[in-house]
Amino acid sequence: MYKTDLINYTVSINSKDRLNANEDSSFIRILVKDLININSRKSTFLSLSQLILPPTINNVSSKIGNNRLEITENTIPSTIPLTYTITFPDGNYNQSTFSNNLVSLLNAGSAGSGYAQTYSTSFDSETGKITLSMVGLPVGFTFAITFNGPSQVLNEFMGFPNKEYTDFTVQAVNAQIISAKAVNYAYPQAIYLRSNKMRIDGNYDTSLGNQNIGQEGNRGGTGDILKIIPIESNGYSSVIYNRTEGIPDQRLDISNLLNGTMELRLTDQFNNLIDLNNYDWIATLIVQYSREAK
Repeated sequence: MYKTDLINYTVSINSKDRLNANEDSSFIRILVKDLININSRKSTFLSLSQLILPPTINNVSSKIGNNRLEITENTIPSTIPLTYTITFPDGNYNQSTFSNNLVSLLNAGSAGSGYAQTYSTSFDSETGKITLSMVGLPVGFTFAITFNGPSQVLNEFMGFPNKEYTDFTVQAVNAQIISAKAVNYAYPQAIYLRSNKMRIDGNYDTSLGNQNIGQEGNRGGTGDILKIIPIESNGYSSVIYNRTEGIPDQRLDISNLLNGTMELRLTDQFNNLIDLNNYDWIATLIVQYSREAK
């Protein structure tokens, strides 16, 4: 008489050991047979036990594409509207550093566009809102800011959350733009550990996002998520996750993949790769597999 025992052990992952060192560290490929050197061909599962990310995450990044704003300046009635784009340097911004860069970039962009207007900002610590103003502008002058797809973080930086995630424009009133809501610099709000080998209804998902219906699916899908790791602090600080006992984890079924390649991605909620400045990260996985025993 044989019975089946469930065997548990842990293995470590270091993104520096990815198959292609030229790929971004947030996207890694690993040979399953190298990761799990076992003889069993029975049911085999992986779940996340620990994840440690370096303190190098950028909340504004050219790689992600969330670093640009489109500015339009013109007179009323309109003469020749001038539109230019300002581009923020990669970095991890807070209220002070974002406001300072915003003013510098606007002043330089306006000078280059031809109207040469001057901007300033102020922050209300009670409401959490910022006010962006033109300084000493001619009568009838106005400006507008357009938030487009790649800038869907900067709109929250300026206090204009947009649940539809579509392009929109904010027009200055009396040469001022005031935040509609409190500003929010908490990006990313969580790290999504995704794998192309999540098993869905008995089949392995080989799509990039395994799209679900609705807005969440349109912004990256959820069917390939192995774990969502919350971020407890902003700025350049480490992200450390340790599994809480008693809380079941999503498991990755690799029963038929022992000779295959596993892909893991670290993304934001929009399915964009997290910008770790290409520094490496480490994780510990719990392996569960069954074997027959007397």
